[in-house]
Amino acid sequence: MRGVTRLRLLLVAGLFLGPACTSSSPTSNDKTNAASRTTTTAPATTSSTAAPATCPKLRPPTEPAAPSNLADLQMVGPTKGFGVGKGTILVTDDGHTWTPRYSGGASFLAVDAVDADHAWAVGDRALYATVDGGKHWPGVGSPDDGTVLRQVHFVDEHFGWGVGRNGKLYRSGDGGHTWGDLMPPCGAEAVCFTAQEDGWVAAGNRIARSTNGGDTWTPVFAASGDSDVNGWHPQALQCAKGGVVWALFTGDNAAASHSPYVIYRGTADGQWTAVMKEGMTAPKEIQARREGGSYPGPISALNTDSAAFVLFTPPLSPNPVSVVIGTNGGATFGPDRPIPPLSSPTAASFLSATAGWVLGTKTPPPAVDAILATADGGQTWQEQFSRPSPSH
Repeated sequence: MRGVTRLRLLLVAGLFLGPACTSSSPTSNDKTNAASRTTTTAPATTSSTAAPATCPKLRPPTEPAAPSNLADLQMVGPTKGFGVGKGTILVTDDGHTWTPRYSGGASFLAVDAVDADHAWAVGDRALYATVDGGKHWPGVGSPDDGTVLRQVHFVDEHFGWGVGRNGKLYRSGDGGHTWGDLMPPCGAEAVCFTAQEDGWVAAGNRIARSTNGGDTWTPVFAASGDSDVNGWHPQALQCAKGGVVWALFTGDNAAASHSPYVIYRGTADGQWTAVMKEGMTAPKEIQARREGGSYPGPISALNTDSAAFVLFTPPLSPNPVSVVIGTNGGATFGPDRPIPPLSSPTAASFLSATAGWVLGTKTPPPAVDAILATADGGQTWQEQFSRPSPSH
């Protein structure tokens, strides 16, 4: 099971995808236990392609800002992982030492990997891939309409899905060399698949599911309710084998050093549960199982029942970043574990409740991005790599 974050922490801009849609202090354990639980039920997926009555507006098709430094990482095992950022692709072959395997003019926004040999780096102008464990990173294909992919998710070395800057969804069966169009009901801002046939796509505040590889889609969920249809967008969508998706949605009414978000857990049989939310600006009517940090942080799905949640509360000092492991479908949470010396988090990749890696920024200036690892569930952390922001 791959537990990773595929979308960077974007506090202001988020995912820069898609035009309008067509039919085609950390919370205490006491407070956690006091949070009430809400589970909603949606119809099971069918082969229907009927669109919701009103599709939400997607984010404007503007170019995403290139990362100023490191942007994403993913581990595929205790000794193998990949990281990307401005002008660099990093690879670890021992789980401790990170080596640059690309040095050039491209900036990389995200990375996706399926095993120790096959990975894809999403560049700001093109998609790169490796089939030899990161030794070489040639450019691969783009959709025929010329759009640049902003996120990809592969389930093996052949089959993958990509989200374009134009809000469209694409599928590849040859490792990313060629791409064909798909038509989810409301477009696409994030995608993940649990297997070649079974996957989920998010657009605005909507989620649709496919059980035939993306040929047809069924609308299954609306995050935050229909009243906020145009104020919410997916920041992360992570699938777990067994027909479960963990989805992080953010809202647009940030205020007083708080930014609204809700994290849901959805199942193939239509059970949707609000697992975590921001307590001040997220909708009051959503009763999540616990409150998180004041800003959305990376999530890392471990399996169908467990995930790691990175909490981010900037006003806290000296530890504004921490991690908590949720189990039992998000009904039970362990203790919050601070991640010193990070001042903000960017990405996380956990293989289990004990073994995980977090990428984030250290301050005061000059800003330095660092990769830290834990082998004991966040009780202790070891810095494995750091890099000051490159000069512009």
